[in-house]
Amino acid sequence: MKKNAPAVPAVVPISAPFSPETLITIEELAKRLHNTEAWVREKCRRWCPNPIPVMNAGRHLLFDWVQVSEWLRTLPRPTHVRHVRRKKSERNEHKTALKVAA
Repeated sequence: MKKNAPAVPAVVPISAPFSPETLITIEELAKRLHNTEAWVREKCRRWCPNPIPVMNAGRHLLFDWVQVSEWLRTLPRPTHVRHVRRKKSERNEHKTALKVAA
């Protein structure tokens, strides 16, 4: 046996211990995420493909900021379609079409 080896193997906790200080309300979460409460409620729904971790306390929704920040870190990045820049002539045609329609 090696001299520097620990007597007991290190145990890595599966999740951080629960701390009531990290609980926040839906209003605070919406403010931190720079979004509306309606958006947060929609992301809590069961049918959402990747719901925000939430705890129900009766009628109130409580969020553990540590779990929410981990959820944010693991969100898949959406793939966007490459933007094709319009030429000046196309922009002018679009503007004139809008003027004619008005």
